[in-house]
Amino acid sequence: MKFIFTIALIALKLSCIAQKQPTPSAFYRDTAIYSGVIKGYSSKSSTIKGKLYINDILKGLQRTSQFEIKKDGTFSVKILLNHPQDIIISIPGFMGSVYMEPGRKLFQSVETKKNSFGSTETVSTFAGALAKINTELVKARDQYQRFVYTQDEVKANPLFFEELLVSQMNKLKKYSDSVALSNKAFVFLAVNIKIAILLRYAGYVNEPASAVTTERLDLFKECLKKSSLNDPSNLLSVNYRYLIGRLRYSKIGLPSTSSEQWIKIVKSFPEATKFTAKERLEFEKVENMEHYQSFRDSHPQYVGRLSSFSTEREALNRIGALKTRLGVPEGLMYDIMRIQTFSSLLADFFIPFSDQKLTEANKLLSTPFLMNDLQLQNNEIKSKIRANKLRAKNANVLAINTWEGVLEKFKGKVIYVDFWATWCVPCREDIVEITPVKEELKDDNIAFVYITNQTSPIESYENSVPAIKGNHVRLSTSEWNRISVMFDILGLPHYLLIGKEGQVIENKVSFDGVDELRKKLLNSLKL
Repeated sequence: MKFIFTIALIALKLSCIAQKQPTPSAFYRDTAIYSGVIKGYSSKSSTIKGKLYINDILKGLQRTSQFEIKKDGTFSVKILLNHPQDIIISIPGFMGSVYMEPGRKLFQSVETKKNSFGSTETVSTFAGALAKINTELVKARDQYQRFVYTQDEVKANPLFFEELLVSQMNKLKKYSDSVALSNKAFVFLAVNIKIAILLRYAGYVNEPASAVTTERLDLFKECLKKSSLNDPSNLLSVNYRYLIGRLRYSKIGLPSTSSEQWIKIVKSFPEATKFTAKERLEFEKVENMEHYQSFRDSHPQYVGRLSSFSTEREALNRIGALKTRLGVPEGLMYDIMRIQTFSSLLADFFIPFSDQKLTEANKLLSTPFLMNDLQLQNNEIKSKIRANKLRAKNANVLAINTWEGVLEKFKGKVIYVDFWATWCVPCREDIVEITPVKEELKDDNIAFVYITNQTSPIESYENSVPAIKGNHVRLSTSEWNRISVMFDILGLPHYLLIGKEGQVIENKVSFDGVDELRKKLLNSLKL
């Protein structure tokens, strides 16, 4: 009886706290301006860069961009945002978060001072429309998002995370009353506390070593139901993206898709009606993964769309199963899962959706902003492909089908080899990041070679490579497997540095940023 009473009490407290949190508007796209000055800063270089890390929940990733810091320490950068959120800033003397909103400006002054203990500390002052909340968050952000506990404490108390949530919210309320915290700062901190604890809770129930019982899973689901996961105020927490990702692949959802289930999905491919009579006959005979791979090998022109469709169906099935098992009602959280699925398909396969496909996708989304965003993403892919086709004649796709052919082709040059795939997100991000290095070293005796295999669908590959300066090779499965053994390629991306005499200078080259890569390449020229 006491156990039931405790659950009821926690639910009541959470409800009372939630009622004190006004809900801000969800999505609105506009440009924010972040500017400032690093006091006492001086540099002989005019190319010092600061970095921004922006949470893009619609694409399910973190965007990174750079901005210039002038010799006098001043800087200014425009940031396109879809909703209010924390932005991580990295500049000389400061690495931390600032709160930004679409259409608003924030000015930050950073100064390094000695404190009363004789050690140095960074002091930030703010100006602009968002100065007050950022000043408040500097003092309170970390204090109310750090939770110290042991696994034994969690295991011993079935309601540990629920009680931790109530305790932290009560602490925040007391702090808010004592310093007259603004309503905006209170909402921000309350949401971040809630999502951070739920993320830890989800991590616990998904940790194999936790051996979570059915009863504990049921308590977890009950907690999620009471936590307003569809409330748009959750967008204030960068951890909302991580929580959504963890829930999508939690023990509560579907188990991994079996090969039989995957084949069933594949066989429902709607574009199979456009196959020739012979192709349809071959497709109908696909009964297992070996047959499926054989069909893919024989018909590479269909691989991209077939893989995209199968990946989408599998992801949407998982979301549907999660909704049924979780008990959280339809709303924003599931919409974000779906938009992330569609965004990944566009980015990974680089094949735009047809008008019919867009209409079908939009029927699954209940948030108008997300429907518009999907249209914008689709148009962006189309524009990139059109631009790539214009420069396709300059794409250096080599008719080379062996590793030895690559060595012979670039004999006498330093070769930077990038083993990649069109579907590999880190691969694509690193390719973009090293673009300036290739431009700087274009007149040196260095060849940049991009090697992929048959898992990069031919349509995706041909749409992508014109935008990647360098030399491109697409190998057969057998040759790729041979090279994988030769260089111990266990995952992508994988980088290899070859000397002018064909010797391996470094295998598994660590990518520590463009400056380190530049040094390695220039040093290799001296060997």
